[in-house]
Amino acid sequence: MRQTLEEAEAIHVAAEEPSEETWQRIKYLQSFVNVKYGALLVDADQPEEARQYYDRAVELDSENADVYVHRSQLWHSLKEPEKSQADLEMAVAKDPTVASSYVRLAASCMQASDSLQLNIEQAVNYFQRAKALAPNDVNVVCLEIEILFVQGEVEEALELAERVIAAVHPPVQTAFSLCFDFDVLRLPAWISRTRFR
Repeated sequence: MRQTLEEAEAIHVAAEEPSEETWQRIKYLQSFVNVKYGALLVDADQPEEARQYYDRAVELDSENADVYVHRSQLWHSLKEPEKSQADLEMAVAKDPTVASSYVRLAASCMQASDSLQLNIEQAVNYFQRAKALAPNDVNVVCLEIEILFVQGEVEEALELAERVIAAVHPPVQTAFSLCFDFDVLRLPAWISRTRFR
């Protein structure tokens, strides 16, 4: 059955235009794909190509804080701390409820470079925000240990580190737990998903 041009145009005109919410969702998904592809390119040691995908992700969804967090990691790996920090600050501006952005900002404040000065006070400020959002997140707790060391609170830092180790690695060593411990060492990303009680 063959349609006439007029019938095809009538069908097209009758089709409902996508809602604004649908367009926003499409942009978000396109941005997400660009971020993930950029991350793959970073892993493949193709930073310039990765930057193009991250920049495209920002163009598609400039309100998505996660885009800026990912691009900040690229800048960090390229040893461009000012750009990394600017993207992290943008991520916090877009979504101030993401603890990992504050953790990374605090870490950047604690790494002196030619262009950025070591700023422990600002690092503590970012740490306090992260802790208020996610007090039991392992990255927040590890940052607290690092800050305590830098501030000279070595005993307190060691005590907290021992509590973290005890929470992650129970003292009972069975054949299963020994295998489990080995897997933890091979898969450090697992630790970032750990919550302490």
